[in-house]
Amino acid sequence: MVRRLSCALVLLCAVFQARAAVITFDTLPGVIENDTYNGFVGSTVDGVFYLLVCNDYDHTTDAPSGPWEYNVSTLPSLTFARFGNDFAAVALYQQAALLLAGDGNTLAGLENVTGADDITAYQYALWNLFGAGVDDVNNASVLLLAASNDLSNGTDYSSTFASLRVYTPTESASDNQEFLGLSSYSATSDVPEPGSSLLFGTGLVVLAAGFLRVQRYAEAALDN
Repeated sequence: MVRRLSCALVLLCAVFQARAAVITFDTLPGVIENDTYNGFVGSTVDGVFYLLVCNDYDHTTDAPSGPWEYNVSTLPSLTFARFGNDFAAVALYQQAALLLAGDGNTLAGLENVTGADDITAYQYALWNLFGAGVDDVNNASVLLLAASNDLSNGTDYSSTFASLRVYTPTESASDNQEFLGLSSYSATSDVPEPGSSLLFGTGLVVLAAGFLRVQRYAEAALDN
């Protein structure tokens, strides 16, 4: 009986830590610098509006587009994460969570900045965290990466890490990018939505213009 109960709990935890979600990408990020779209993508996840940010520099995602099926992983299991689920990968995704939420100390977090240069710096820090060879990584992004890697202040970030959601495309959407979000980034959250007016305005433009891409080069997107 105990063994069966233990197995059931393990299965329940596995279901919680990795599941499938249906995502529609509604609006492009509101900031364009270095020929890239930077910041949060307005998305609908299982019928609920969320703000997601891309951590995957080497793939492309159309916006508006969908619905797409994505696998959802959480720390520490990272069952379906594109960039691995070993100890080193866990450390990278923990850094990413701090880049999104901030560390309550020297790192403001992407969710708390509004300036175009600041949003771009966080975006490139995320891209560089998960891939070498990212162009236009400036000193501000390097400093953000260093700050997100410094856990020496003794703060407990377990709740921040637990709130991270990793959205990895399934095989049917394998050319799409991976995206990150925090569980607080839903429409029902009181967390400020940085650049929300920009996202809304951009969404209207995108819907009027038609098919655009969330990808490395905004110029290529605008050619579609």
